[in-house]
Order: sequence, then C-alpha cells, then structure tokens
Amino acid sequence: MYPNWLNKKSLQVLVYIILVLLVILLLQQARPVLSGIFSIIKGAFLPFVVAIIIAYLLNPLVNFLHQKGFSRLVAVLFIYTVSILLIIWFLVAYIPAFVIQLKEFIEHLPDILVSVEGWINPFYQNLYVLPESVQLGIESSFIKVEQGITEQISNLFTFIGNSLTKIIAFVVVPFVVFYMLKDLQVLENFLITIVPKKYRHGILKLFRNIDEALGNYIRGQITVCLVVGVLSYIGYLIIDMKYALVLALIVAITNIVPYLGPIIGAAPAVFIAATISPIMIVKVLVVNITVQQLEGNVISPQIIGKKLQLHPLSIILALLLGGQIAGVLGLIFAVPVLAVLKVVTQHLVTYYTQTKH
Repeated sequence: MYPNWLNKKSLQVLVYIILVLLVILLLQQARPVLSGIFSIIKGAFLPFVVAIIIAYLLNPLVNFLHQKGFSRLVAVLFIYTVSILLIIWFLVAYIPAFVIQLKEFIEHLPDILVSVEGWINPFYQNLYVLPESVQLGIESSFIKVEQGITEQISNLFTFIGNSLTKIIAFVVVPFVVFYMLKDLQVLENFLITIVPKKYRHGILKLFRNIDEALGNYIRGQITVCLVVGVLSYIGYLIIDMKYALVLALIVAITNIVPYLGPIIGAAPAVFIAATISPIMIVKVLVVNITVQQLEGNVISPQIIGKKLQLHPLSIILALLLGGQIAGVLGLIFAVPVLAVLKVVTQHLVTYYTQTKH
C-alpha cells in the first residue's frame, strides 16, 4: 500500500521527470557529436528550409490564381515571371546604392574605430579614482569587447568568402519551390495515403492547423520585417544618418528574431552614431525606439495578430534554447518550432481526452 503522496500517478510523474533529466544529461554529453551531425544536416537541408519558407510566401497567390481558373502550373509560371521582374527592378534600383554605402563603410571602418577609441579614452583616464580591482575589471571588459568586435568583423569576411560555395547549393531552391507549389496537392494526397484510414481525418486536420500556424507566422513576420526596414530607412534619412540603407537592412534582417532582434539591429547604428556626436546617438535611439513601438503596438498586431497565442515567456525560453542548440538559426526558427509543438500538443490533448470518454 502506497502512502498518500506516493501513489501510482505520482510514481509515473517521477519516472517521467527522471527520464527527461537523463535525456538532457545524455544530450549534454553527446553535444560534440551532435554538433558535428547538426552541422552536416544544416548544410544539406538549409536550402530546402529556405525553399519551404518561399513556398509558404507564394502559395496563397498560387491558390488565388488557381481558384480564378488557372492551372497550378500556369499560376506558378506567372508568379515566377513577376517575381523575377521585381527582383531585377530591386537590383537595378537599390543594389548600386547599397554597394556604395557598404564600400564607404568598410573604407571608413578604421576611422570609426579610432573615433570610438578617442571617445572611450577620457573614460579610461578617469579610472584612477576607482579601486584597482574595479579598474582591472573594467579594462578587462573593454579588451574583451574590442577582441569580440575584431573577431566578428573577421568572421564576417570569412562568411562572405564561404558564401560562394553556399550559393551553389542554393541554386536548387527555385526548382524545389517550383515543384512544391505545382504539386502541393499531390504531396498532401501522398502523405495522407500512407496514414491508416482511422487516423486520416485527425492527421489531415493536424497538418492543416500546422500549415495555417506556420503560414501566418512566416508571411506575417517577413512583412513586418520589410515594413520595419522601410520605416528605419526613412527615419535614418530624416536624421541624416550615414549608411542609412545598410543600417536599415540590418534592422530589417535582425527583426526576424523576436525581442532580441531589435536590440541587435540597433547596435551597429548606435555604434556608428557614437563616432559622430552624442546628439546623433540620441537621434538614432529615438528612431529605433519609435519604429519598435510602432512594430510592437501597431504593425505586428495588425499583420500577425494574436493567431499564434504564445506567451512571451514561452517565446523567450524557446529563443534561449534555440540559441543554445543551433545558434543564429536556432533563434530564427525557435518561434515557428514552438508554434508547431503547440499545435501538436493541442491535438494530442484533444485525442487523449476523447479516447478517455
């Protein structure tokens, strides 16, 4: 006979907790091996992940044209033609200005670093009034920051060099997107046929709910990033900030990471503003804070809405785990993975409660 606190259900919960802890411990021990495996998988499957994201963006347009009487093949070809024309227009209109600003930024980078050093030196000179241990700690922190910045700049150029090989891998993306859009219904029907008949209705509903959640998030988030990038660019132009287009592009790209992205995106602009004047720092902060307030209170609620219904704490936890497991990619995919897990969990709970009654 078990004591009141040690009944069968309590034992099951205890066993589950122990198993989870053991799995976490094993994953921690196997991290070097898993890291190598993940690196290989990431390199092989990243183009397909990009293709899936693009397919999610374009599929509503394909469905719209298909409902108007066009075949999926004609709809996909039409969208590809329009997309290619838009890309050519964008390259002609904006890439030259972007390249010029990026070139100027790289040329002036040594001067920027000298300006930052001159800005920090007065602070160094006043350190003598602090206890020696505090002085050493602050100096050590500055050295680490300087080393980190140098390392990141070096990594950036290494990344650009390695990108040539990655570009070759991404050549397959347009072809994967084409066949995904053209044969989406065929793929769905095939997946359903391999599921036992008694589970087909539930699995189909699960797939459609996942598709809806991912589609809403991906399309909404990319739209939000574009709007935030445009608003940041306009704001930087108004305050006459250097390298406005480059910095606005950084803000747009980093904004794809919830909560942490805006801080990361604003950092380069603040860093460069520090080399100009204290007033420019204030102006840059005003622009970024204004844009982020608009994004958080107006843009995101209108475009993405509350469809995902994810608590901010769960999103932050997912970002921390994603960053630990897969770095930058983990931060980008943490929220969509969390959304999928939420949908799957809801379906499992519904199935369990229905089978119990």
